Amino acid sequence: MKHFLANSNEDGRTSSSSDFDERNLREYYLVPFQMGFLEGNAQSYMASYNAVNKIPNTVSPYMKDIVEKEWKFDGMVCTDAGSLPNLTRQFHYYPDATAAVVGTSRPASPCFSIHRRALKDALEKQLLTQADIDRNIRGNLRMRIRLASSTIPICRLTARFRAPRNPGTARVARRWPERSLRNPSSFSRTAAPYCRWIRASSAPSR
Repeated sequence: MKHFLANSNEDGRTSSSSDFDERNLREYYLVPFQMGFLEGNAQSYMASYNAVNKIPNTVSPYMKDIVEKEWKFDGMVCTDAGSLPNLTRQFHYYPDATAAVVGTSRPASPCFSIHRRALKDALEKQLLTQADIDRNIRGNLRMRIRLASSTIPICRLTARFRAPRNPGTARVARRWPERSLRNPSSFSRTAAPYCRWIRASSAPSR
């Protein structure tokens, strides 16, 4: 789901702050997300560019205090594409990219994949630990396993399957997530034969 939270305007959305009281937060702005998590069982969400009450949503305490602790969400949290630079250039919330990466790791909204240099700097300066990274990545892995999109890395499939040209392979790529969502308990029971079938159908003909 996106974008969390109070992403109500396009003009100035990378630097504006939506300010309101606790009642408006609970009875209006949080309600759609609460429904998505508790009723729709959403497994991932994206933080918005804007701030709420002067705190950028990329590092919002609501992600931990409400979404994680109150609603028991343990899936994937991600930032919007330019969120980390916005923390230093638009909001001036952190002095540099390294501090911003450390800040985003606290509410579990990692910018790791596209800001590796800043992440490496934070690790070398011991501002972050491997345990911090592991904690953030766990939600991503939970989401992928629950939605069965982790079939590819689990099976160590060939590059040919990642961009399937074989019609049979392409059908399996489409069918596997659908089957898993209908019957999540079947994931571990059926994963192995599917993986063997995919390997066979992806192998080059001799």
